[in-house]
Amino acid sequence: MTELESNILIVLLVAGIIPIAWFIYRYMRYSPWWETAIGRTVLGQKFAMLALLSLSLLLRVLGPEYEYRALLNAAVLSLLIWFFWKTLIELLRVQKASPHRDALKAFIRRHSRRKE
Repeated sequence: MTELESNILIVLLVAGIIPIAWFIYRYMRYSPWWETAIGRTVLGQKFAMLALLSLSLLLRVLGPEYEYRALLNAAVLSLLIWFFWKTLIELLRVQKASPHRDALKAFIRRHSRRKE
């Protein structure tokens, strides 16, 4: 990888880190995220995304052999997997609370009506 390509990746990673970090700050500061499981899940997902982008940035800046790289990789991957499962479990819990709703059928029914 050329130095230019590496610098472009660094800029893109920082460009991704800034809005996620800003979202986390504003969400934690101004939203009652702790009151619902969905709020906690959204916040956790954003932290996981921030960790993933930060890990990628560390790789770009420090190179492939920085200290504790394997440990950080395992920690970030574990965080991501945890929130993938938590998101699925929360979705199933919310959908179970209203089992008679089928969003896909409602969407098709709403958009397939013939206009007369």
